[in-house]
Amino acid sequence: MGSEVGTQRPTVAQIHDTYLNLTENWIFHQVRFIRTARSIFLAKWTANLDQFPWDPVYALPGRGTLGRQWNGAVRNLLGFYPYFREVCRREGVNLIHTHSGSVGRRMLPLAQTLKVPLLTSFYGWEMFVHPEGVAGLRREYRRLFAFGAGFIAEGPAAAEQLVRIGCPAAKLELHRLGVDPAEIPFTERGPGQDGSFRVLMAARFDEKKGLPYGVEAVCRVARENGRIRLTVVGDASSQPKEQKIREKLHELVERFGMSERVQFTGFLSNPELHALAPAHHLFLHPSVRAENGDSEGGHPVVLTEMAATGLPIIATRHCDIPEIVIDGETGWLCRERSVDELVAALRNAVASPSTLAEYGRRARRLVETKYNARVNTLDRIYQRFLQ
Repeated sequence: MGSEVGTQRPTVAQIHDTYLNLTENWIFHQVRFIRTARSIFLAKWTANLDQFPWDPVYALPGRGTLGRQWNGAVRNLLGFYPYFREVCRREGVNLIHTHSGSVGRRMLPLAQTLKVPLLTSFYGWEMFVHPEGVAGLRREYRRLFAFGAGFIAEGPAAAEQLVRIGCPAAKLELHRLGVDPAEIPFTERGPGQDGSFRVLMAARFDEKKGLPYGVEAVCRVARENGRIRLTVVGDASSQPKEQKIREKLHELVERFGMSERVQFTGFLSNPELHALAPAHHLFLHPSVRAENGDSEGGHPVVLTEMAATGLPIIATRHCDIPEIVIDGETGWLCRERSVDELVAALRNAVASPSTLAEYGRRARRLVETKYNARVNTLDRIYQRFLQ
């Protein structure tokens, strides 16, 4: 996928540290449907090229080589990788779009030396986490907010946070991270043929995902209702905090005696997750603000994907989650860290098969109209900076 040099369309350099982690499929979906510009990708490293085919993708020379060392040394001196400058000049780049605030901050000198506009999308932790809180974030992004051409937020809550840490409101654009509904089959939810009620959770074992609250809530309801089953998709990285969350989840399942009714699948690809979704009746995602301030930013794209499959959702009033999980229309919203409210919502869902079906239909319609990546593209924003 991608486009050839020589077209009349302007060229955008999409820059991210890695092209692309499996959990960052939303970056690929944003770019693949752009019509008015051609995109090249620049990255420090590459991964999963078979999952996210694109041409061209440029990465720094291999790890440990002289080329990488030289690029690193020049970057320390001038603020940009000479390889990235060389590629951008050769490709005739007209606009740089960086994916995450931290990447935007580091790529500002490259945009300035090339004399092209810099557009930066903020996605989550980078606009919440700093040892010195809001004051530290304001200081960290002061130059980027002053000299960057524009900034993209996923939703109104994310936009408010960007303004809070110093982003000029006049430079802000909203762009919801969409999916391609044509690639995600819809299934009307109803009672399981075997009488079971299956709940699905899917997330990396990160504190902000709130997994222990969700697992405890399901186990509590399952203890009083033998039909309940839970599938947990995802796993911990090597980070000690995530390893502790994994231990906590398994401890909860053991304590409630639910080992036979809770399945941990580990990480699955997006197609595998989409294929698993129709066998479930409800999606649960109880995000929280982490101890260090980390938050979802907008809302997790997995909520949009699961809504597209027709799954009603139980989630929390956190960041922009209420934009996709509309309380009483596409799902249920609960307070962060409230297991009691999650339990009440689960009981309500289990007792209301007709509500599940209606919420699922509304969720699909919401995705088709508000989160359709084929329709709601970046073209509108790019045209503002490419005129």
